[in-house]
Amino acid sequence: MRKIFLLICCVTMLVLNSSLCLAETTVKPVKINLADNVEKTTYVELSYPTIGGLKSQEVLDKINADIKKEARSFAERIEFLNTLPGEKITGWSNYVLRYADKGIFSITFNEGTYLPGATYPQINIIGLNYDTETGKRLTLDIKGDIATINKLNANIEEVIKQQKNVESAQVGLLTRVPKEFFYDEKGRLRLIIQKDSIAPYSAGSIFIPAE
Repeated sequence: MRKIFLLICCVTMLVLNSSLCLAETTVKPVKINLADNVEKTTYVELSYPTIGGLKSQEVLDKINADIKKEARSFAERIEFLNTLPGEKITGWSNYVLRYADKGIFSITFNEGTYLPGATYPQINIIGLNYDTETGKRLTLDIKGDIATINKLNANIEEVIKQQKNVESAQVGLLTRVPKEFFYDEKGRLRLIIQKDSIAPYSAGSIFIPAE
């Protein structure tokens, strides 16, 4: 009787394990497809993505419309500035895919502007982050208290230590939480410190942990 009971238990465990393995192999992650878009205006060349691969066309349309809006609003600002008297300004944009998993789609959108007489372009990095279930753009919810600011400044110092061409003494301090962010390849939140905002231009843009 005991042997029969043990045999039944073993068969039950095998069935359960087989079911679990089958479930794991049949669940497929959502794969987001990217298509490049290039648009040229008189003074600006834009490059931005259109995404595909989500189940909801409504969500896809919502995300793609917001990305296009961000790209074109940058071009419109440059075109407007060139209606004013003075030397003309040119600009460009491109993007980097940062993360696409676990309900989040994240890219950084680089906006470059060439000012008359400048040796290097002025570059601003925008984080575009979306909930792939709803299409809503994600916002940052980090308190700007003193303890948080001190922690972020400590994170900046750690990042700067890895750059041989920049001394810590050359880097200023944050006084508020940066508004731009993205999710890195492991899904970790990263804050964007814009180039030349608190550190020398040679340091480039700085990406720091949010915690």
